[in-house]
Amino acid sequence: MAGQAESAELHAIETELNKALAEIDKVKRRMSATNTAMEADNIDAATLTVLAARLVKDQALLTTLTVQKEELRATVDAAKAQSAALYTPETLLALIQSRTPQANDVRLRLRNEIRRRVEKIGINFSKTGSITATIVFVNGARKAVIFKGDSITLAQQVSFDRPEIVPRLLRSSGKV
Repeated sequence: MAGQAESAELHAIETELNKALAEIDKVKRRMSATNTAMEADNIDAATLTVLAARLVKDQALLTTLTVQKEELRATVDAAKAQSAALYTPETLLALIQSRTPQANDVRLRLRNEIRRRVEKIGINFSKTGSITATIVFVNGARKAVIFKGDSITLAQQVSFDRPEIVPRLLRSSGKV
């Protein structure tokens, strides 16, 4: 999760920002065309009045869109800052270990992200002293890890998205 890309919320805000930027560009081009038309030598007074009214409306729209763009840009920056803690493992670990209100928010977001991706976690304690942890993800992928002393061994990795990493033993037994 620490290496996860941007959130869906951030993508939605960036999409809105891109729409606003495209609209600003369109209005600026229309204003430029209106100004060019107003500078023509053989333009009559009625057409000039219509073009001037259109220019005033476009200037008001441009002002509104510029304010909207700045608000969206600030929202994008805030969303990036809020989710930045999940991007670097070091920052995430430091926040989890600290006892600040920001750390509580990160813990809650991390817990929700884990619940969204992990279906089940099983832990088995054997008589030999080893511990086996099995993680089943919501997409059907499974990972099993054996802990013995200070060593950690990947015992099983089954991925339906990447069949090339399915262990050969499971493929031959027909369980996959």
